[in-house]
Amino acid sequence: NTWSWVTGAIGLVTVLPLLYAIIVAHLPASQIKALEDALADTNQLLETVIEKGLLSDKDYTTSQQIRGLLSGLSYNIHCLCRQVKRIRAEISKTTSEERRRLER
Repeated sequence: NTWSWVTGAIGLVTVLPLLYAIIVAHLPASQIKALEDALADTNQLLETVIEKGLLSDKDYTTSQQIRGLLSGLSYNIHCLCRQVKRIRAEISKTTSEERRRLER
């Protein structure tokens, strides 16, 4: 019976740091940092391929546009845009509240 308690305690002590690391990795501050890094990397990649002439700025054909619509690309773009607008609104709300707090 003592052995069960010892192994249980050791197991708990080993799992807690892992659980803490998982929780911290999913907190909003960690996620926003990952998002900022991904956006910066994507912008850098886009600038690089445009400078090298690897990405043309051509107009897409109607059939390509329809394929994008039917494959769900338009919907995905719409959802991302809506999420970005919500985040922007939340940032504006938070900064407005902070400005008011600082003015007092």
